[in-house]
Amino acid sequence: MKEILKKRLVTIGVLGILIVLNVISVSATYKSFSKEFVYGNKYTMVTRADKDSSHEYVKLLVSAMYKDDGSASSYQRSKAALKGWNGESYVRCTIKSDYPQTVIKGVKAKFKLLNAYKKAGKTVKYYAKGNDPDKDCKISGTMWIDEQE
Repeated sequence: MKEILKKRLVTIGVLGILIVLNVISVSATYKSFSKEFVYGNKYTMVTRADKDSSHEYVKLLVSAMYKDDGSASSYQRSKAALKGWNGESYVRCTIKSDYPQTVIKGVKAKFKLLNAYKKAGKTVKYYAKGNDPDKDCKISGTMWIDEQE
């Protein structure tokens, strides 16, 4: 009886470790940003992150939008464009239908990377335009760069 209980505990322990390691290995690299200024009528770089894996998706959440002076606002939308280095300049690194994309405050937006930008070590930059997109604003949120789906 003790032998069976011991085997079960070892099995449960090993399974627990495997689950934890699996979760860690598929966790996305993320970059948070807070009250970053964004021009209303031209793209402004908000943040950048380096990829740790070859996963093909980037997810973006704008959790808060403010007036350009940092005060509260009712702003809800901005335009987002993700860019990567092609050896000469920063260019679109997502599939065409995801560039640019309207991001709604509080809703995760998903972008699919082009094959050349899926590799570990690549840098992805997030550029944004302001609310609807004619008003300067400040935005806060998170960009997850190594998502599987």
